[in-house]
Amino acid sequence: MTALSDDVDQTTFARSRANVYGLFAAIFDGDVAALIEARDDGVFCRLASTLPGDIDCTPLDDLDDEALSFAYENLFVVPGTHYVPPFASAHATTPSVE
Repeated sequence: MTALSDDVDQTTFARSRANVYGLFAAIFDGDVAALIEARDDGVFCRLASTLPGDIDCTPLDDLDDEALSFAYENLFVVPGTHYVPPFASAHATTPSVE
């Protein structure tokens, strides 16, 4: 767990972290609309600004909405009734999407 300075409210930090995890879970589960909305709202750039180092967010501006959806389908949706999200085990008994 990351040590926080005294001026950071632990509850606010925990809620913010939960929001980030929730967003990533939705995106990795195929919610391209959530990805597009987060990109358009500048969520990723704000998140990057809290991390060490200099992270360039300009490549996000060049992403085409339709291409994002198409790329996700090509990478993670397999033929048939099975679906394995990029973070899940291929041995999962219950896929998140049919």
